[in-house]
Amino acid sequence: MNKAKLVIIDDHEVVRRGLRILLEDCPEVEVIGEAADGFRGREIVTSLCPDIVISDLHLPNLNGIEAIRQISAADPSVKIIVYTFYDDESTILSAFHAGAMGYVLKSAGLNEIVEAVKSVMAGHRYLGSPLPDLAIDALINMRRISPNDPYSLLT
Repeated sequence: MNKAKLVIIDDHEVVRRGLRILLEDCPEVEVIGEAADGFRGREIVTSLCPDIVISDLHLPNLNGIEAIRQISAADPSVKIIVYTFYDDESTILSAFHAGAMGYVLKSAGLNEIVEAVKSVMAGHRYLGSPLPDLAIDALINMRRISPNDPYSLLT
């Protein structure tokens, strides 16, 4: 696998620098840029043309979901991995609907981040642990609502 060119977007300098240091030791990736807000992140992605973006969702100037949407619209070949604390179903779905290919919680270790990078580079979606369990629970709960009973959809 060729080295994936990667950009990090996070409003916390310690997170950006920490990710950069950790990922620079991985032969699979080359960190080519970073940004502290969604607007600047979108600009850097446009100018540097990375293969992958690792982005937080809580960003100043342009929130992460909108940044993902705009980056994906401008260049659908850029693969975006969300790296965040938010683990609620609606946020995860919003990120994937906006164009994210992967979703990893900030509690994840380096191996999981590298696994996410490899997975999205291969064209697969990635949902970091413990999120698959939450997704399965959501699917099970959706199945409990009978599609034949229109009143079951009302709250």
